[in-house]
Amino acid sequence: MKTFKDWDLTEGTWSVSYQIFFKSDAGKGNVEGTLKGKAKNAKDAEKQADKALNKEADKVEKDKKLIKKHGEIGVDDAYLGDIVFKEHVAIARPVEDGGADVHDIADPTVLKRVNAFVGSIADREYLNANQAISELRQKLARIGVTFPNVEIYEGEGDVSVPLTQWGGTYDPDRDIPSDDGISSRVDGGLSLNFKYMGLDNGSCKVFAKIA
Repeated sequence: MKTFKDWDLTEGTWSVSYQIFFKSDAGKGNVEGTLKGKAKNAKDAEKQADKALNKEADKVEKDKKLIKKHGEIGVDDAYLGDIVFKEHVAIARPVEDGGADVHDIADPTVLKRVNAFVGSIADREYLNANQAISELRQKLARIGVTFPNVEIYEGEGDVSVPLTQWGGTYDPDRDIPSDDGISSRVDGGLSLNFKYMGLDNGSCKVFAKIA
């Protein structure tokens, strides 16, 4: 079954220049170039760039053309420039799973699947409950769903906030929202319900469900 972490439509491309310095029988030299790839976020891009640089360093030591020109080669050092990461969020792209569009939360079948993602934040413990809410906010934004600010403090309790999808439905005559973009499809709209509790180890658990 998919988990909360799997439900991530964010991806990006990264690029970075590099320099590899080597020593050889003929003296010192260097190789320059650019590395590129795809990553989920900037941290992922950094990890990928480091691995790619190590691979390039290995290639330099085994490069037949360089060996023919310089003799036996040993990498002395390698450097990366500033990594450029460009994020692309596929907000409008449907996620297919059994033929249903995950954006259509008015569909009970889809809502059940979305709640599986939403509820999976309870699989983790958080030092700050608001971190869980922040992560969930980012995930739901990928299907156009937003909710008001929620502040959770120490202890335990319940919080419920109304949901809006795609910014709501606008009244073109008055140029104001006419509803939350959900109530016209689901009688009374939908709310995101949180339940939180502190744990003995100082962390906390957050449970969430859309209903």
